[in-house]
Amino acid sequence: MYFLDNRDDIVLNGPDNAEKDTVVVWEWKPHSGKQIGKSSTFRRMRNYLIKDKAAGDLYPEISVNQNTLDLTIDKPTFKSAGIFTLTQTKLGKQILKQYEIFVMKVEASPQRPLLGSDVTLSCTISRLSDTVSLHWRPMDSSQQNRSNTDQIRLDNTVYLMVQHVTVEDGKLYVCEVRENGNILHTSNGDFTVNTSECKHLPLDIET
Repeated sequence: MYFLDNRDDIVLNGPDNAEKDTVVVWEWKPHSGKQIGKSSTFRRMRNYLIKDKAAGDLYPEISVNQNTLDLTIDKPTFKSAGIFTLTQTKLGKQILKQYEIFVMKVEASPQRPLLGSDVTLSCTISRLSDTVSLHWRPMDSSQQNRSNTDQIRLDNTVYLMVQHVTVEDGKLYVCEVRENGNILHTSNGDFTVNTSECKHLPLDIET
């Protein structure tokens, strides 16, 4: 599941059904490589869920609904990306649900480039597996062969350097997540081109 940094909330559904008189727990293995965090542990007694203990290492924006065991992430960021596993630990240990949350961040530097200047777009993902790759491309197929761009990949980030930006460049580029040639997710690299300062620049005078 792919999401943009600090945007919409995520709800991970709890178990479709669980045994009576059992214990279930959400575990979270962050992409950052930190130690696995455990959420609250719940014990099901007949038709009731009883919360056994307080939350462990989960961030405040990660919470569990005590009635449904749905896990909610408020506006996911890089630090909350990772693998979330709901495990039944009593009456036979088994995984009930498992999700992997990938978070992406798209930025422009500078955020408001001057018309005719250069800008660098970055597209970063919380984890990049061996079969997945990041790519920048123009949205308009007629712009595929533009010569004013250069693309560089470094770890989990792909950079796009755009030279001599125009107003159209501000909404032209999109970052794609691909796996074996298939597009899994796209994120627009929108930025605003500053044209107001250009009107006040002095003209070159030939002597």
